[in-house]
Amino acid sequence: MLFMKKTLDALHTELFDSLKIGLAICDLEGSLVYCNTAYADIVGYTQDELYDLSYWDITPKKYEKQEAKQLESLEKTGAYGPFDKEYIHKDGRLIQVRLNGKLLNIDGHVYIWSSVEDVDFSRNKKTAYELEKALEFQRIIQDNAEYSIIATTHEGIITNFNKKAEELLGYTAEEVINKQTLATFHDLNEIKERAKLFSKMLNKPINPGFETFVALTNENRPNEYEWTYISKNGTKFPVHLSITALKDAYSKITGYLGIAHDITERKKYEQSLKHARNIAEEALSVKSKFLANMSHEIRTPMNGIIGMTQLLQDEVTSKDQLNRLNMI
Repeated sequence: MLFMKKTLDALHTELFDSLKIGLAICDLEGSLVYCNTAYADIVGYTQDELYDLSYWDITPKKYEKQEAKQLESLEKTGAYGPFDKEYIHKDGRLIQVRLNGKLLNIDGHVYIWSSVEDVDFSRNKKTAYELEKALEFQRIIQDNAEYSIIATTHEGIITNFNKKAEELLGYTAEEVINKQTLATFHDLNEIKERAKLFSKMLNKPINPGFETFVALTNENRPNEYEWTYISKNGTKFPVHLSITALKDAYSKITGYLGIAHDITERKKYEQSLKHARNIAEEALSVKSKFLANMSHEIRTPMNGIIGMTQLLQDEVTSKDQLNRLNMI
């Protein structure tokens, strides 16, 4: 029987220490007689250290009245909780916890058995889960977007490269994330020309390079321009690129987001419209010249005819012939 009791005690200890929720047993004076690993982790002490402490050593004084009410509940009903309070962590910070408990009678001695949930940990775990779901949703949107989406650090190192960017530029995300900057996909001469343009616009020198891409954004100006992208195989094509700042809760810039779409087809369409307009303008010009020439060719002989008619009018005496001449 003694062997069986020791075996069961060992199993209980192993079971309790495997739980993620804190468990503690203390006497009515608050001295801890047992706690599991999770309970010790919540307050930052080892189990041995806690056995030298009282429940009141890790409870802020501001909870004295609430604790008294929980003790009253224990006396009346044999249980208490749920009770939200704080524990004092070993490093001095306060930990939000939720307690539930009941009275235990062990070998004629009365103890308080408590379960302790780390509310801060649960909240953080929930927040982390919600964040992960939000990030997953963001990944789904990015991977199905019809636009190239590239995010960078404040210094310009690429941190995000969606599937459309892979499709347009021919690089995989693995090839560029944390390795390349936006300059990898751009024409150096175009960057230099834009640096000159933005320098004039902002009335300050802009260095050719990553600064060129974000100069307007940093000044809170609209930053949407036509740029030339260069794919991995060297193909050049026009894109409409919009660059915005990524900011933290304190409005400090932490990075940048570039959203681009291929405007090759639009440029072809604009070129075909321009060509059609040029043809129409040329046809109109030919027509105007033709009419001017025809007007001249007709007017020259007509002037002679009108002159001769006027001379005949002075010579003719027949009324019938004069009427005929007047018709001219």
